[in-house]
Amino acid sequence: MSDAELTRISELAPTDEDRVRVLNLLRTASSRLGLDEAERRMDAAVKAPTKAELALLVWDLPDATSASPPDVAPPKVSALRSLAFRLHGTTYGLVNAMLIGIWGITDSNHLFWPFFPIAGWGIGLGAHAVVARGAQRAQYEKQIKRLEKRGRGELATSRAARELTPPWDEAPTVRPGRGPDRTDRPASGPPAVGEAKPARVVVMFTDMVDSTRLTMVIGDEDWTRVRSRYRQLLTEAYAGFGGQEVSAQGDGFLARFSRPGDAVQCAVDIQRRIQAQRNEYGFAPAVRIGINSGDAMEEQGDVLGTTVNIAARVTSAAEPNEILVTEAVADQMDDRFQIRDGGLRPVKGLDRQTHVLIISW
Repeated sequence: MSDAELTRISELAPTDEDRVRVLNLLRTASSRLGLDEAERRMDAAVKAPTKAELALLVWDLPDATSASPPDVAPPKVSALRSLAFRLHGTTYGLVNAMLIGIWGITDSNHLFWPFFPIAGWGIGLGAHAVVARGAQRAQYEKQIKRLEKRGRGELATSRAARELTPPWDEAPTVRPGRGPDRTDRPASGPPAVGEAKPARVVVMFTDMVDSTRLTMVIGDEDWTRVRSRYRQLLTEAYAGFGGQEVSAQGDGFLARFSRPGDAVQCAVDIQRRIQAQRNEYGFAPAVRIGINSGDAMEEQGDVLGTTVNIAARVTSAAEPNEILVTEAVADQMDDRFQIRDGGLRPVKGLDRQTHVLIISW
């Protein structure tokens, strides 16, 4: 994927299907965001000129994989958002201020006659406010329905394409205790059986943050392009530090290195490359990285065992754009790196917390 294509990802105009997905996510999260904030983001989603800006509207929301929004309260509307009502209100205020001025100059000691036009006209202004609010709500609902209607065809086509995809084209899955499946497995038949051998390894997991939501926002085709570019970046970084890709699972990649220092240097290089893309193009996915070292089993080029599993779990405990290493890695590093204590963090699948350290990059 070229730089021009990456630029296209950050500048590409979103489709109606993209907007529908984001609107549904925002409606789902309206109780968490509050109606005012949810409505503000919905308005921005309808007007967002690029997919990158659309993604920013849902980047901080909890994971949501359902495209069907629950029943939520309608967005808060205001008559002041209507230009016609604002003009009406301004005219009302100016004219009645003039009438009060005339009353004050001519016969302020007598009956306050401006009350009658103020009250009568005020009733009309109030009715205009009700109509304006109802028109806004109706326009919003109409816009949502139009977007959803136009997006159904594309959604159906996308689902049909996924249903027709052969199982060997699907992303591999991770099975506990076995590590990620190899992506170069033959299309049919069981994998080749070989003798597993013990080995001392340094393994590094990289994981793209919130890839599910990113896929929902930019669509499957553009997500494939982003992933391809991301994998190319990893491959180039691996080559510069003697690393070798072991396996890939969706947005997660496993690589092995000969020395902990090489793995850490590679991780720093990856984060800096991604940050450079973000600065240049305004759009790049956030990545978390975890590194561990220890004994593992090697079979048919794959590495299996507790060392690999801990590396994967440490990666999941990392924050976006963070590099975490275990004590086994930190003990073998030199003064080239700046290390901060990450404390004890819960690691899924283990009955104890794991001490991790943060690499500054």
